[in-house]
Amino acid sequence: MAKHPERKRKRFFARLVRHYRLVIVNDDTLKTEASLKLNLLNVILIGSSLFVVFAGLILSLLLFTPLKERIPGYEYTYLHRQKLADYKRLTDSILHQVETDRQYYANILSILKDSLPHPSTDRPAPPASAPAIPAPPHDSMLRQEMEQRAGYSILTGHERRASGTLDELHFFCPLKGPVIERFDPSKSHFGVDVVAAENSPIKATLDGKVLYAGWSGTDGYFIIIQHTNNLSSVYKHNSALLKRTGDMVRAGDVIAIIGDTGDYSHGLHMHFELWHNMAAVDPMLFIRFD
Repeated sequence: MAKHPERKRKRFFARLVRHYRLVIVNDDTLKTEASLKLNLLNVILIGSSLFVVFAGLILSLLLFTPLKERIPGYEYTYLHRQKLADYKRLTDSILHQVETDRQYYANILSILKDSLPHPSTDRPAPPASAPAIPAPPHDSMLRQEMEQRAGYSILTGHERRASGTLDELHFFCPLKGPVIERFDPSKSHFGVDVVAAENSPIKATLDGKVLYAGWSGTDGYFIIIQHTNNLSSVYKHNSALLKRTGDMVRAGDVIAIIGDTGDYSHGLHMHFELWHNMAAVDPMLFIRFD
């Protein structure tokens, strides 16, 4: 019984190496045109080699040519790469903008907190991680001078006329409309509230540079513009901002759209403030809004 499987194996290998002749004969003349001597083992090896070559060729075409994009359900490669690149740029841009806004907002809040006589306790404080910026010498002298003053850091009409600095400036009205709440530092209201129609444009009151343009939970979308003569203007509760931090603006340029954003807003209006030498100034002493 043990010899039977051995005999079958010998017969199988004998068939593999048994020679055959492939003859091509002309059907009309019966003349042999060509003949090829081969065996079953050669046929298997040649067939396997051709299969591997064709399989490799097809696989290469699918992997390294645009043909793979013709396969149903396969996303276009260049679209995939473009999406990844767009997501990376968007993420980097958002992270950069968030960090820039955080630093600007922390610095602005720190300055306002030091300059206001009675800062509101429910306003957000600067983040603890905000970078510490050393105060320049002129800032220290200014703070010392302000600390020696009694009462609020507010320029009265008499002080304004005595200085004469702001009287020489021509202020552009940022928004025409009725003033529904006037300047009242006793209520920590350091500006005026002006109402106007929806989508009304808000304009820069003087030439300057946008110190900050962003979002605050209390003030909504707001812009702070730094002008000459240590003068700054603030525009709060906008529905949209048309300028970015660092932009240069001219008096009369449209910088925002009137809105009702922020926790301190109760209706469609613009809250406008003027600050001179870190002291709040009544805007109605210089600008006619209605």
